Amino acid sequence: MWTSWPVGSESSAILDLMTATGDSHGQQAMTIHPIVGAWRLVKYEPQTPDASKRLPFGGCVSGSLIYAAEGFMSVAIMSGNRTNFTSDDRLAGTPDEYAQAMKTYVSYCGRYSADSDQVVHHIELSQFPNWSGTEEVRFYSIDGEWMHMHTPPFVLGGIEQIAHIVWQRVPDNG
Repeated sequence: MWTSWPVGSESSAILDLMTATGDSHGQQAMTIHPIVGAWRLVKYEPQTPDASKRLPFGGCVSGSLIYAAEGFMSVAIMSGNRTNFTSDDRLAGTPDEYAQAMKTYVSYCGRYSADSDQVVHHIELSQFPNWSGTEEVRFYSIDGEWMHMHTPPFVLGGIEQIAHIVWQRVPDNG
């Protein structure tokens, strides 16, 4: 069983993310927590209490989630139908372009702590400023290359919902 590890120094985080297991000859092997790695978003589907589905990013969504063994994480999710700004200068967008960009993208990073079925994202930087310095909880299960996540209830657009998220592990290049 995995145990939570504290958010601390990088050197202790590396050791805390691994569990030592001994074999019959007394040899020690280190096992990395199963969420560590890169994940590609397959499905993001919030659902309301009456079971209706909400698609804040539209029907086409893409994303990336990375958990590093050192205890850092990063996530980015966006609509697959985002439109470019008129200008190539990201500071020269129109108010409508900025509003649409904010509605169709979410990203944050920081440290994380996890146990066997829950991960807490300790957000340090976020595209949505209200999340910086907060924590986001995710419940998860892993089945082979698939990670199924869901959120606690949250309010988006004035409607309470729970997001159901499916990630697929990105294979190592090595």
